[in-house]
Amino acid sequence: MDTLRKIAETLYEKNSIFIFPHVNMDGDALGSSSALCSALRKLGKTAYILTEDDTAYNIRFLDRGYCVRVDCAGLQVCGCASENGGSENRAAVDIASIMAAIGAPDVCICVDCGSTDRFAARAGIFALGAMSMCIDHHVTSKPIFDMNYIDGGAAATGEIVYDLIKELETVSGCALLDKEIGEAVFAAIATDTGNFQYSNTTAKSHRIAAELLELGTDENSVCIKIYQNAKISGIRLNAAAVNKMKLFAGGEAAVAVVTQELLTFCDAEMSEADGIVETMRNIRGVEISVLLKEYKTDEVKVSMRAKAYANVAAVAAKFGGGGHIRAAGCTLKMNVSEAEKVMMEAVSEALRKETE
Repeated sequence: MDTLRKIAETLYEKNSIFIFPHVNMDGDALGSSSALCSALRKLGKTAYILTEDDTAYNIRFLDRGYCVRVDCAGLQVCGCASENGGSENRAAVDIASIMAAIGAPDVCICVDCGSTDRFAARAGIFALGAMSMCIDHHVTSKPIFDMNYIDGGAAATGEIVYDLIKELETVSGCALLDKEIGEAVFAAIATDTGNFQYSNTTAKSHRIAAELLELGTDENSVCIKIYQNAKISGIRLNAAAVNKMKLFAGGEAAVAVVTQELLTFCDAEMSEADGIVETMRNIRGVEISVLLKEYKTDEVKVSMRAKAYANVAAVAAKFGGGGHIRAAGCTLKMNVSEAEKVMMEAVSEALRKETE
């Protein structure tokens, strides 16, 4: 794999960079992408984050005019939701116009993912880049692009991006790190470590956080926006899903389902369901929690969490997914009832093997 110094030198030489986080961006994906985009723009680069779906309302503050949402054909903006849920005019940019002005991008970068499968609607634009890169921390990612930096030991991609920005400072001789970038990196690390509670948290995670606070990052403000900003619809959705959850595998696992019908009933967005999987993991005796999110009648996205010893990445890999040992996911092309049965069987088998 390549060094961060080599990647920084390459980025410094290029002029146009498109950043591609995975679908259903979490705090690490958007925080890492925003931090990198901000640093690149400070260096005079033409840099954009390309997205294809709605951004979860509690992390929209991380998009400071960086995100351009393209339609399923990868041609134009579909609109972007602002932090308060309204239309965000500053993102009303036609991606075709951008490319007409700059030509094909010099570099296209996967951030917090290791395959174009994680952003299928944008894969065509990614392929237009003269050079491809990957910056990721998922152990299931492989170095398949022109340049790759994948560190499965990093708690969050935000940690890698922080180091990359410091390398860009060295290469360029410019001071890049500031309060805005600090907030983005802090959000990235905080969300992927469960606010520094998960087992992936390292001493480096805390050291970076301390350096960010010295830059003036307001960690309290960031945490309020992310964790203490729930809408009543989300609270009702969480309550309804948990009320109908099932315990199985002798109480060592829990599963909950969020259907389109339930979203309509609670007047909620699917992004508001993300905390349910953590809520179930908090139950005494539960080692693995499983959340099934119905996007279509034949498309169910699965999120899994493990508490102490189980490897949910191995479970996800059986279905073409991946992630981390304690946090992973996959997509199942079947109805939600079938998906529930399949995942309950797979998780039960995994837990049995752990005790053998």
